[in-house]
Amino acid sequence: MFDSAFITGLKQSNISVDAEKSKERVAAIWKEARVAQKQAVRNLADIAATTVYRVYNTGSLSIKLALALAQTLNVNPLYLTGASDERGEYTDEAARELLIKHKYEKVLAEYDKSQKRSKRAERSEEQQKVVADKLFEQFEEQVKGTIDEVVAEYVETPVIEAIVESVVVVEQSVVSLPEEDLSEETLDLLIKALRIRAQYSANAKKIYVAVKELLLG
Repeated sequence: MFDSAFITGLKQSNISVDAEKSKERVAAIWKEARVAQKQAVRNLADIAATTVYRVYNTGSLSIKLALALAQTLNVNPLYLTGASDERGEYTDEAARELLIKHKYEKVLAEYDKSQKRSKRAERSEEQQKVVADKLFEQFEEQVKGTIDEVVAEYVETPVIEAIVESVVVVEQSVVSLPEEDLSEETLDLLIKALRIRAQYSANAKKIYVAVKELLLG
């Protein structure tokens, strides 16, 4: 499916091949639609309700509205234009066929490239989160057995946040494991994991800065 940024960039010129069919079909599916669905169509295409009602009177249907209606109400977009008599369901194949028919090949190619870039960025983010989780697992393993001692020692100390099990939460400051209990390798693991998580959460960023100052000075 296409997002609002893509759909709102399409032209508003008429693409209906049969005005009477477009009138009847758009009117029918619009009457069937729930209030939330109608709003979703308007949001997706960034149009007013009067734009839809205008199709009732003129049969003039833009590619922008055709795709927004088709995607949201699960209808074959070619059915709305009158190019097909099969109401069917929405498919990307039919939508692309309509776009290519109306000379949007280059726009489609750019959209596909941007989607691939977005997916790569999402995969990269997920991979970084996996790395952070693994680092925390290694850190937890290395400090295993020292947590009870730390809790006992700092249980009365006010603190802001908890970091894994190496930081104790009570009120408003951060306290870490005593440095003598942590090797340089362990500290490095903790800082790396926190640095990665800080990219995705303002709260994690605060923890990262506070713990970095405590552990590294």
